[in-house]
Amino acid sequence: MSRSAEPYIRAYLRNAPLFMAIVRGVECAMLREAAPEATPLLDLGCGDGLFASLAFERPPAIGMDPSFAALLEARERRAHLALVCASATEMPFRDGAIGGIVCNSVLEHIPDLDDALLECRRALQPHGRLVVTSPSERFGAMLLGARVFASLGLPRAAAGYARWFNAHSLHYHTLPMEEWLRRLNVAGFRVRERWHYLGQAAHATFDLMHYVSGWRWIRRKLTGRWCGSWAPFNPIWTPWFTRLTKDSWPSGNGPYLYLDAERKD
Repeated sequence: MSRSAEPYIRAYLRNAPLFMAIVRGVECAMLREAAPEATPLLDLGCGDGLFASLAFERPPAIGMDPSFAALLEARERRAHLALVCASATEMPFRDGAIGGIVCNSVLEHIPDLDDALLECRRALQPHGRLVVTSPSERFGAMLLGARVFASLGLPRAAAGYARWFNAHSLHYHTLPMEEWLRRLNVAGFRVRERWHYLGQAAHATFDLMHYVSGWRWIRRKLTGRWCGSWAPFNPIWTPWFTRLTKDSWPSGNGPYLYLDAERKD
């Protein structure tokens, strides 16, 4: 089946750095197909709301994030019916209040992963769904920088680059699928579907685009927002990124993983 992330890539190119357009474009397309329809739906780690504004046919009932500044942006986008500033390990919801939870590239940034999973189970209704996307243990080694060092016979430099990139990205966890299955099971979830996504060429380009987009990162540090655009070049980026990400899921050896789990009762 041919799957295209093109409309989401276009939208991210207008609103965010180049590297985000690659991975978030694919994730938007995946979640557009697979997001839970249960209500109320919680977008856990919603950030600035850009992802929710594209990935969901209807606005999730709740967007939650620990960053008040990000929630101010999300409010402007009106991508959620309500916004909550809170941590994933201490959600302000009663037991069984939430119908479904989506965590798109969020849980890898939370040090207390197991506590967050237990809190998700507590907040979910019986048989409620938890959808997770996250970088896997392959993320670092498949980066362009790590591959270049490895091809030059410099394995320590390759491993060092992978560690640096993960640290820069604030990744506390890049776990293999088997470890995710174990942790979800311990937390009280049954995994319904799972797969890897994104390919080697797309991931290498994702790495490269961090450096091409460096000036936008600097402007975000100064202004708090993604300012500026590569709009004159979007007719080049869009078809290139679309080709790179075609049929990106499921992927047998992708650097990211997708899990659709159900609360066990």
